[in-house]
Amino acid sequence: MTSIAETAITRLLASDVEDYEDVPLFRTVVLDNEEAAGLLVRALGNGAASVQERAAAMLSLFGPAAYPAIAAGLAEGTAEWRSDLVAIAWTITSTSESPQRAPQFATLRAALQPLLEDKRPIASPITDTPVEIEYSYRVCDEAFLLLRYAEQPAQYDEDEFRGMTFEERDEVIRAWRGRANLT
Repeated sequence: MTSIAETAITRLLASDVEDYEDVPLFRTVVLDNEEAAGLLVRALGNGAASVQERAAAMLSLFGPAAYPAIAAGLAEGTAEWRSDLVAIAWTITSTSESPQRAPQFATLRAALQPLLEDKRPIASPITDTPVEIEYSYRVCDEAFLLLRYAEQPAQYDEDEFRGMTFEERDEVIRAWRGRANLT
């Protein structure tokens, strides 16, 4: 039997809606519904690129209720898959009030910690127009930056980290893990 959330997501993914926040069906049935978050994470991995974009757009509007579904999704997949989920988690984290997200972030924190060992590079997106790529990224770099941001949003210079070599980044991550007792 299909749930109400699944039916709503199917309709929204097939629609031409551009601003989901303006759609009552999204606001009342999908938004911050943990089941819906799980369905959207699955939709990110299946279907056409347009479906994946729509699922990411909806999931990015969620609050911390999406963390468990994102955490489950981080357990497997390609480097790009993990990168996409970390980017969505970053959006949610940056738009949630710190006291509100702190207890709920624990689930996501536990899922991000193993990613600190994932040194797979993240392929640059291929677009029609060339984009200047300043930095190369690995899964571990993105996981580290999100963990640091959630810990102390205003007290870490991401650009300094991004400008380091992979070996320098590895040392920063290793030192931080030791201080945070994540070894």
